[in-house]
Amino acid sequence: VIEASIAAAGNAPSGANRQPWHFAALSSAGAKTALRVAVEEEERHFYGGIGGSEWQGVLRDLGAKADKPYLEIAPWVLVAFGQTRASE
Repeated sequence: VIEASIAAAGNAPSGANRQPWHFAALSSAGAKTALRVAVEEEERHFYGGIGGSEWQGVLRDLGAKADKPYLEIAPWVLVAFGQTRASE
């Protein structure tokens, strides 16, 4: 199911039909822990004010927090990466 999902997503239409995305499917505990550490660091930075006051209100209303324990609990984590400029 994971492989079929990634294959379908990889062929989805995009601007100029370039499909500028890449995917990773993580199942190892070490990879999921490393991802959680990186995501939570970025979230704390964003929640700490870099996201702007409008976002702060939205996050507060949603009860969103920087902690993301589900990244380690989930059996698989699918990560999508977008390429923002052409490789040279």
